[in-house]
Amino acid sequence: MVEALADQADAARERAQQAAQLARLNEEQAAAVNAFLDRLLEARLGTLERQARRREWMLATIVALIIGVAAILVSHYLVGF
Repeated sequence: MVEALADQADAARERAQQAAQLARLNEEQAAAVNAFLDRLLEARLGTLERQARRREWMLATIVALIIGVAAILVSHYLVGF
């Protein structure tokens, strides 16, 4: 009976060690997934920032062209230039 209890205790220790290894593995996997998602988010935010900057420059260029054309037309019709 004592030997059976000792065998059960050894089996319980082994299961506990396996559970601890699985917990460490899950923590490592979670850290890897978090790192991947962080890199993915950073890349996406960089892409969105570049697109926003490009839109701002395009809008500024269009506004500058409109103001330039308007200035030319005003000076042509008012001053006769």
